[in-house]
Amino acid sequence: MGLEKSLSPLLAGFVLNNKNGFTLIEILVAVTLFLLATVSFTFVLQSAKTSANTTEVKQQAIYAVQATYEQLKLVPFNQLKNFDGLTFWQKQGKIEVKNLLADLLTVKIELAWHPQKNPIKLHSLRSKY
Repeated sequence: MGLEKSLSPLLAGFVLNNKNGFTLIEILVAVTLFLLATVSFTFVLQSAKTSANTTEVKQQAIYAVQATYEQLKLVPFNQLKNFDGLTFWQKQGKIEVKNLLADLLTVKIELAWHPQKNPIKLHSLRSKY
């Protein structure tokens, strides 16, 4: 009885007189918590999907840079300068070949794989010998 007097009459009726099931407030709280958990989980899944897609594109870009470099390794030294300024991977990648010394070239391969991410860069030296 002391508990009944300390609670407001409306709240006391909900808490003390309901012995058979859940109150409307309990159901609303449970549904709200369930919806919050569901929406949060949906955002986490969407974020994971976006991250996986970005990683896949980046991995393809890395493979493109590596393949380009491997092809350039097969080109004779005296023909490497012909590749200066060429593009690859839908014109998003660029090859730069410059003389460092008479018998030494610097080869730079750069690929802008995403407009908001840093480009993938590969720098190498190629000797005549």
